[in-house]
Amino acid sequence: MDPQQAAFTYVRSVAIQLFGENKVYDGFLPPEGTPYPFIYIGEAIQSDRALKGAVIGTVSITAHVWSNNPRARGQVSEMMRQVKSKLYENTQDYENTRFVSASSRVLADNSTANPLLHGVLELQFYFS
Repeated sequence: MDPQQAAFTYVRSVAIQLFGENKVYDGFLPPEGTPYPFIYIGEAIQSDRALKGAVIGTVSITAHVWSNNPRARGQVSEMMRQVKSKLYENTQDYENTRFVSASSRVLADNSTANPLLHGVLELQFYFS
C-alpha cells in the first residue's frame, strides 16, 4: 500500500474507533446541518527519497476538529488529545508506516454566521 494511503487509512480508522463513523469525514466536508463536533481527515503530504535498494520518507496527515461552541475549547483539545494518544499507544508499524510525532493548534473561525472553533492536528509518519 502507498505510504500516504496507509497513514491516511490508519488515522481514519483510529478516529472512527474513538468517535464513531458518523463523526468522521474525509474527501469532502460534511453537508450543512451535520451535528458538531466532528473530525475531518484532510490534507496528506508525502516526501520520499531513494537509497540503495530502498525508499524512505515521511507522510504528514492533517486532521481538523470542528465545534460550533466557541466555549468548548476543551472539547476540541480533548478530541485531538485522544487521537494523538491512540496513535502513540501503538508502537507497531502499520503497512510499513510508523507514527512519530504530532502538533496541534486551536483557531477561532468566523467564516460562518456562527463562530466556530477549529482544531488542527498535524500528524507525522515515517516509512521505509
